[in-house]
Amino acid sequence: NDSMMLLGLDSAFISIRKEAIEFQRMFAKKYIRHPIACYILGAHLMYGLSRSELSQMLDSIPEPCRGCRYYKMAEDRLSLLQQYGSDPSLAEYERIAAALRCGPGDVSALICKAAKMLMGKPYAAGTLDSGAQERLSASLTRFDCVTFQETCLALARDAMDPEPGFGNFLRRLEDIRYRNGKCDGYASRLHYSTDWIISNTKKGY
Repeated sequence: NDSMMLLGLDSAFISIRKEAIEFQRMFAKKYIRHPIACYILGAHLMYGLSRSELSQMLDSIPEPCRGCRYYKMAEDRLSLLQQYGSDPSLAEYERIAAALRCGPGDVSALICKAAKMLMGKPYAAGTLDSGAQERLSASLTRFDCVTFQETCLALARDAMDPEPGFGNFLRRLEDIRYRNGKCDGYASRLHYSTDWIISNTKKGY
């Protein structure tokens, strides 16, 4: 009986959430010229809208209302969707990042929390050596032991930054993985554990 009640509560919660999102959409469309529409769009709606829906709503907001940070947030979100929209790692990042930002500010605790949220993801070898040229590769859906470690650290550091986001997470990952924090060819990657530890200790990680 308790299990059935919990299932019923989950179902009711999902239904209420759908209604709330639909109400927010209607409100933002009706009062699109009001700055509050930018707030709703940036702070609440942008994760629930597709790329085309978000683009249409941004276009409909008049120029005088585009100065607030919520419009900029929605713009950044659209840019991410255009660049990584088909990448399941973006959705996974947003799931984990939202939880980490609500957690403690201690980096060790955040690393552990990120690791627990990624448990169950499959092991995959050679994920960084899939192309002819070295490039920053970020997957939150499969890992080897090193990429798992780097990803958890980058997620924790991103959550503690003043302006966290997927782009910021990628910058953190690049800083951790490469010598001098820059992806500059195969030799720039910190391949050996001793090299990795020495370099990242110097960087303050």
